[in-house]
Amino acid sequence: MKTITIDQRELIDALLAEKDVGGISAAILEKDIHVTDALRALSAIVHEHVQLVFCGGTSLSKAYGIIERMSEDIDLKIVLPPSHGLSDSALRK
Repeated sequence: MKTITIDQRELIDALLAEKDVGGISAAILEKDIHVTDALRALSAIVHEHVQLVFCGGTSLSKAYGIIERMSEDIDLKIVLPPSHGLSDSALRK
């Protein structure tokens, strides 16, 4: 399992010490770092026949700033072009 860096731990500790974070624990802030890292890694994946779409409540919070919440999960959809012309075995590759 990936662990956060010392700098990230210090940032969490400083945030909890200085700000009123509304009862958010260090564990929730650490989880948010992992969610952000996962999204960053997924956004770097490029495939010519597939589009990965970030959706759901986490997207409303992280991408658009419409709602304030800490995420438990991320919702993703895989979108294929309407006439991709690929066989199932080609798509699995």
